[in-house]
Amino acid sequence: MKRLLNELSLDELKELYKKNHFLQTQVEEYRDDTANFWVSEYLEGIPKRVDYSISGYSYSYINVREDDYREFIIYCNVIDRVYELFYEHRDLLDRLTARSDVFEDILNGYKDIRDDKWDLFLTWMRDGVKVLADYLVGFLQCQYETDPIELLDCCIDNIGDEYETDGEYIYELKVRKYD
Repeated sequence: MKRLLNELSLDELKELYKKNHFLQTQVEEYRDDTANFWVSEYLEGIPKRVDYSISGYSYSYINVREDDYREFIIYCNVIDRVYELFYEHRDLLDRLTARSDVFEDILNGYKDIRDDKWDLFLTWMRDGVKVLADYLVGFLQCQYETDPIELLDCCIDNIGDEYETDGEYIYELKVRKYD
């Protein structure tokens, strides 16, 4: 007897997932599409000159140039307000924010600072921005690493009434007519 996918219990779906390549592919595509959506949402306001690549299948990175630190810190504050993303690094983000204007003024030559103090300040800013960038990369990369089983319910909510199963195979319900 065939049943719609969205009529199956979670345990039945998990069993079907183990056996059926089509369902595995559908859930993995759903995970990747969802990850792509959220990654693009999180990266919506990233400064244009920040070099980054986020992917589920290759090396991911965010590189911020020194003259873009202030803009990157502002961006981090924005996504932290919206998504509370940097809760583990909020103190660092607050300290970087408080000093980013001074850093920018020194970098652009509007303020003077002794070379030894500049070296310490630059190292501190560089390390702080790297912590934020690395944390963001790790967070975004995790969007692609979600176990497909965790998304099985959500995927079935989206496609469950379009397919039915006999417990082993999946059948598409829509009959398509081509001209």
